[in-house]
Amino acid sequence: MQANFKVILPLLVTIFIATETQAMRWYSANTGRWLSRGPLGDAVFLTQVLQNSRTADERKDLRLEALAPAYVMVKNDPLSLVDYLGLAVVTKNSDGTFTVKVQTCEFVCVVDHGFASKNSYTFVFPSSSKHPSAAGFAGCYATDVNHAISKLIPGAPSGGEWDGTISPYYDGPTWNAGIKALRDGAVGLAKSSLSSCPCGVTLTFIGAGGQILTQVQVKTASDADKFHIAGD
Repeated sequence: MQANFKVILPLLVTIFIATETQAMRWYSANTGRWLSRGPLGDAVFLTQVLQNSRTADERKDLRLEALAPAYVMVKNDPLSLVDYLGLAVVTKNSDGTFTVKVQTCEFVCVVDHGFASKNSYTFVFPSSSKHPSAAGFAGCYATDVNHAISKLIPGAPSGGEWDGTISPYYDGPTWNAGIKALRDGAVGLAKSSLSSCPCGVTLTFIGAGGQILTQVQVKTASDADKFHIAGD
């Protein structure tokens, strides 16, 4: 892809790419380098750094995060991790928990460890309700995590063994049924949301340690059937 546009054109081209192919960054295959910054850091800067309620130290840390190199995407490990949109935001907090910023028209399934004393995952959704988004969790103490999700995927496991440590049930009937229900709920939402999301829907699977393992861009109902999580 050539990048020899006039100064005014990159913005227009970026908008076109973002809506048609979901690419968010200019990349040079010849040099193996990004030609422009990705929007992840910029979004952090605009939405968090400029909040006056934060302390000076917090603003300094966030400013450094916002100025991180463009290849911060997929934690600079593109062989193991994926981020189809280039917008996935999974933050590991100081207490070992994770915060996931769910994008518009995205449905996120997480399969990971849970904690008895605190929710291992917190999900943040777009403020606008014009387009759908949702998330669900499977793992120890899934009941607590899922009850705290404001936009929950139908079928996300809760109750019974999911109230506590589920490890004795890995690969057992309870575990397999819960994983399948979470996956099927996400796929069903994706299919029913296509009319509300003209650019398509994203199905995301996050595994242990907040790693994004699978993303499927859904533009037809058959695309959604390609999405799988944790051996469902």
